[in-house]
Amino acid sequence: MKATFNLTPADFKLLMALLMQKTKRNAPYRPLWFTGEVFIWMLIGAGISVFVKIYQHAEDLKPGLLLVASVFAAALILRIIYFAALRKMYLRRAISPKGAFLSTQTIEANTEGLLIENDQGKSFTRWAGFLSLAEDKSNLYLFVDSLEAIVLPKTIPCIAELTKLVKENISA
Repeated sequence: MKATFNLTPADFKLLMALLMQKTKRNAPYRPLWFTGEVFIWMLIGAGISVFVKIYQHAEDLKPGLLLVASVFAAALILRIIYFAALRKMYLRRAISPKGAFLSTQTIEANTEGLLIENDQGKSFTRWAGFLSLAEDKSNLYLFVDSLEAIVLPKTIPCIAELTKLVKENISA
């Protein structure tokens, strides 16, 4: 079976979200990271608690403490805005309009494997070369490595037949 399709930046965002979930789920030190986050938030809470206690009892320090609290709050807000903007910029620049992901792709699947062809070249992967399979409402993801996948949109005409072929040949 053969199909031609184009992926979109929205497909890339879905892939990135899936990879983030997969990374968090498979993190070897997950309990350690969680404990570290809890410890950090406990320190922040203790610091705020001490700050409030000092603020309540030190009348002559109130103007200076308000200034410190304002600077801290502004820094926290700027940090949140910075990371949100950084993530948005990364997602916007992570794929090139002239790159393989957004170019017109043609796939051909048979009992041996999957051939992918686009403007940059072609690649054939035997079914044994796929490590796992995942899907969401829009796409089918064929993983060739733990964080690298071939994305197939569910809108291609032969998706039902292709999904069946993929599930028969990939042992997830």
